[in-house]
Amino acid sequence: MTKNKLSDFEHARKIKSPARNYDKFQALNLKIKTLESGIKNSEELYKKLIMTSNDAIFIVDKEGTIIFNSEKAIGLFGYEKGQNMYGINLTDLVIKSEKQRIFDDIKRVFKEGFIGNLQYTFLKSNNKKFTGLVNAAKIKGTFETPFAFIMTLKDITKQKEMDIKEELYKLIFNKVNDGIVLHTVENKKVGKFFDANEIACKMVGYEKEELLNKTPFDLYAKISKKEINSLIEKFNTEETVKFETQIQRKDKTKFICEVNSQIIQYKNKPAVLSIVRDITEKKSIEKEVHNNLIIIKKILDGIINAMEKLVERKDRYTVGHQRRTAELSKFIAKKMGFSEKEIEGIYIAALIHDIGKIFISGKILNKIGKLTKREYEIIKRHPEEGYDILKTIYFPWPIAEIIYQHHERINGSGYPKKLKGNQILTQAKIIGIADVIEAMTFERPYRKGLGINKALEEIEKNKGILYDKKISELCINIFKTGEFRF
Repeated sequence: MTKNKLSDFEHARKIKSPARNYDKFQALNLKIKTLESGIKNSEELYKKLIMTSNDAIFIVDKEGTIIFNSEKAIGLFGYEKGQNMYGINLTDLVIKSEKQRIFDDIKRVFKEGFIGNLQYTFLKSNNKKFTGLVNAAKIKGTFETPFAFIMTLKDITKQKEMDIKEELYKLIFNKVNDGIVLHTVENKKVGKFFDANEIACKMVGYEKEELLNKTPFDLYAKISKKEINSLIEKFNTEETVKFETQIQRKDKTKFICEVNSQIIQYKNKPAVLSIVRDITEKKSIEKEVHNNLIIIKKILDGIINAMEKLVERKDRYTVGHQRRTAELSKFIAKKMGFSEKEIEGIYIAALIHDIGKIFISGKILNKIGKLTKREYEIIKRHPEEGYDILKTIYFPWPIAEIIYQHHERINGSGYPKKLKGNQILTQAKIIGIADVIEAMTFERPYRKGLGINKALEEIEKNKGILYDKKISELCINIFKTGEFRF
């Protein structure tokens, strides 16, 4: 009996009472609700992360096909709001040369679980290119898509361009042969250097840290307070300032440099970028060249004077003629706006314009009576003789050609080549008019001087016919106003 009671007891323990089942059901129901709430909260959090992310987000299957995309992705690829990119393969979003690479990387995601910091060149819907930075991680898929990965995509086109520019800037900054320094400038005050390249540091003999504790004015060897104020004023009023100065190195030695400075914006504040070039050797060469030019000019002046004297020794009536013609020619050229260098060439040409007369007999040149036709033809050869003498000598001006043409007339009646109008050099036209005025004004072997009024009447009468009209009128005017006198 006892055995049966125990048996019945054990049997009763195995039977689940209704009350106990209810409790377990309630506990299970609570867990389900908690799980559902967690899933709902997770889903809400997931959606918020997707919506607020600055990166485009995709979920992609193992074939590379997009099965989900964020709104950011739609905008990035240029689609309209509300559209989606479902069904598009990633390989169709990159340029042709990168299709195989992205295909291989899709396989790699599933094999390795994660790939990151990969760059591809993507194509927008309008075929415009942009550089994208990709990170991808394998995730648990759904029943329909058991294999998938989530991918973030960021447009880094501008950042990449900036990186390239920065790299180029660094390359230029450190590799150019000139010193480059940057310093602050604010409230009309030049501040300290805040950057300098290696060349600038070598130029002045300071370590970079030492140089960055100084201002430009700490390095100027010879500069007055007035000059400092002037430079400061320029930095505040002009975008570009170019000047030469002497710099003192750390070891107290000095060098001459050319500074080219520009106002720039650095971190939204004005700053000065200066390119510094050591021109000490250049200045030394310039000084040597200048001294050599002075010597050469003295030699040239000596040769010109010798030529002038040579003609005057042959023709006593030519004494002073060439120099007076040269002075008048020089004055006309100056009034016409020729440069100093061009005026010098005209003066030299006029000073020896009759050099060809040294080959003509003194009897003809100094003949008191009227010249025969043959004698006149001999004299007419002097421009050509002068050209032959000078054509092989180097001048920085067309001296030989000017002398060759100084008896040409604009209507073609001159000699030796009967040139017309614009065929005649302007310098030759000037000397031609000055030559006529001087020759008529002063005495000649065959007549007394006719005076300046007669000479000007000749120019007035034949301006625009024999003589250039503009030059003629200018020449007449400078005598009438008293601006020039022989």
